[in-house]
Amino acid sequence: MRIEHNFALNVTKIVSEELLKYGINIEIGFSSFKVDENNKYWVEISAIAKKNNAIDTVKTIYSAAELKEADYLRLLPTWQYGYPMPTEDNQYLQETYNLDKYCEICGCGLVQSSPFKLLGEPKWGKKQVLQMYWICDEFFVHTTLWENLFMNLGIEAIPVVNYKTGKSLETLVQLQIPNIDSEINLVSHKYTICSSCGRKKFIPHTRGLFPYPLNETELNIFKPCNYFGSGNSAHKIILVSSQLYKELSSLNVKGISFAACDKIK
Repeated sequence: MRIEHNFALNVTKIVSEELLKYGINIEIGFSSFKVDENNKYWVEISAIAKKNNAIDTVKTIYSAAELKEADYLRLLPTWQYGYPMPTEDNQYLQETYNLDKYCEICGCGLVQSSPFKLLGEPKWGKKQVLQMYWICDEFFVHTTLWENLFMNLGIEAIPVVNYKTGKSLETLVQLQIPNIDSEINLVSHKYTICSSCGRKKFIPHTRGLFPYPLNETELNIFKPCNYFGSGNSAHKIILVSSQLYKELSSLNVKGISFAACDKIK
């Protein structure tokens, strides 16, 4: 695996010239560049970024062997499309979720009670999986992919409603992903505790192998009970089995990526 940083910063002529010494050719103005920690000039480049208050987004790039050998993998989106409707004053929350256990301070406790609404059919192109903006713990798939793969694995679907007509969309369904009571191994991870509801919320994990689930399960896709996020935003992560990963990879499904979980210890 390798650790990749995406630095975004305001680049002056001086900063541009400094970075160019280390092979980073970047335009003047607010710009961004990517660099791996294994770059021979990592220490110098990262020092320049830090000195200039760069926004640092960290990502782990896994090898094919690490992904193939993992018993569980985190499912991640590479394509986001559309907003849950209605967006005005976040009214979609009231129309989509049971809010009895929801905390407005930390964002934990949402329980879906009704189908999501979208303005219309996605413009799929070659993609087959998406996440809606703002909805970080649900995945939506092309109906053909659900029928050909997920349905055969016993993974149910929830209709997605056309906000304009009230009818179910023809090409899009939501995967019904089970919530489980088991946690993932987050012993050494930082977290915050909500001052209002007392729930624990972990800082997003971006470096190295993803924490493993503490208990094995026969489910091919599931949500452990831990919350992640910051501020008033919270979500659960989605894990898939090695079997489902291999099925999706063999079909070359577009719109998703994976993070390998550490082995269960």
